Amino acid sequence: MFQLVKNKLIPIGWLHQHAYCEYQFFLEKIRKIRMPPSHWMLAGSKSHNQLYQEFKELPPIEEPLPDHIEKMEAGTVDPFFIRELYVKSDYYGLRGRIDEIQFTPEKVTIIDFKPRDFSVKGDELQLYGYALSFSNMFGWAKEIECGIQSTVSGEMVFLQSFTEKKKQWYLEHLDRLKNQLDGKEEFTPTP
Repeated sequence: MFQLVKNKLIPIGWLHQHAYCEYQFFLEKIRKIRMPPSHWMLAGSKSHNQLYQEFKELPPIEEPLPDHIEKMEAGTVDPFFIRELYVKSDYYGLRGRIDEIQFTPEKVTIIDFKPRDFSVKGDELQLYGYALSFSNMFGWAKEIECGIQSTVSGEMVFLQSFTEKKKQWYLEHLDRLKNQLDGKEEFTPTP
C-alpha cells in the first residue's frame, strides 16, 4: 500500500472511485491504465474551476482557521464559509480537499459540488471521509452535516448528519480498500 499512497495518506476521493467499481479502481490505480475522462468528470472540472474563481475574489481569512472558529463560537465574528479546505488525518490515513465548508457556532456543513441533480454511494463515502478527517484534524465535536450541491440546479440533492453509524459504515469501506491495497483482499468488479 505504501508505494501507492503519497505520504501514506489515502486521497479521500479514492473511496468515491472505489465505490463505483473496485476493479476499475484497480486498473487505474494499481495497473496504471488511464481511462478517458467521462462526461461527468469534464463537467465537474469545469464547474469546480468556476467556483474556485469566484472564491478567489472573496477576502481571505487573515488568521489561522482554529482562531477564527474560536472567535465565531464566541460571537466576535459572523458565521462564515471557506472553499478548498485541505484536510488530513494521520490517524485514519486520509487526505483531501473539501469543496466548501460552512461554519456556524452549532455545526459545520461540508459540501461537495457535483454536476448532477442526484447523489450516489461514492458521494456519501467521499463526504464522510471529509467529515472524519475534519473532525480529527480540528477536534470538532459538534454536529457535522454532509451535503451534495448540484452545480446544475444549485440545489442541495443530499444532506445528512454525520452520525456514529455513518462513521462506522465509512470505516468498513476504508478498511476494505486498505486491505485490498495491502493485497489481503481482491478487487471485485461491479455487477
